Amino acid sequence: AIDYVDDIGLDRIHAHEAALVAATRERLGQINSVRLFGPADAAGIVSFAVEGVHPHDVATILDEGSVAIRA
Repeated sequence: AIDYVDDIGLDRIHAHEAALVAATRERLGQINSVRLFGPADAAGIVSFAVEGVHPHDVATILDEGSVAIRA
């Protein structure tokens, strides 16, 4: 695993992760019922709530679409 990570490079991994977080926050931010929490540059974490929907329901719906989250 260390060789795999070394081959890719930590800088490239960090840049990819940051791009994913930025894209996710941008798209979620376009949904009126979604409230984002935390700093925009949180390392690999996007915290959010959907207004009027229980977090476990959000997790179940996303899981059905093959998106893994923690509720």
